[in-house]
Parts: sequence; structure tokens; C-alpha cells
Amino acid sequence: MDTPQKEDPYAALSVPNDASPATIRSAYKKLMLQCHPDKVRDEALRAEKQAMFDRVQRAYELLNDSRKRRKYD
Repeated sequence: MDTPQKEDPYAALSVPNDASPATIRSAYKKLMLQCHPDKVRDEALRAEKQAMFDRVQRAYELLNDSRKRRKYD
């Protein structure tokens, strides 16, 4: 059962709830370029970007699978 503390995958990807798969994929790719830990040179930001990377990855995995997305919605 989902708990209220779980984050909204749509918010993590900055897409509306009725976003198409192409829109979700595009948002995911843009965010991955911004927060990929290997792209961050500043050690102080690396942990923050790693957390963002993980959050975006989880959101994309949920929304990219049509069965998981229907179950979430």
C-alpha cells in the first residue's frame, strides 16, 4: 500500500499527470543530463545530485511501465 510520504513521480519529473510517454521520456533525459553524478565536479553538490538522480530514476521506472503507472494513478 502506498504511504502518504511517498513522493509524486510526476513532480519529480516536472510533468503533468496526463503526460504522454514521449513527454515523460524527454523530461527524464533532460533531468538525467542535469543531475548525473558523473557530470558533477563539485564534491559538495555530488551527494545532492546523486539523491536527485535516484529520485528521477525511480519516477521514470514507475511512469515508463504502463502497468505500474496505472496502478499508481
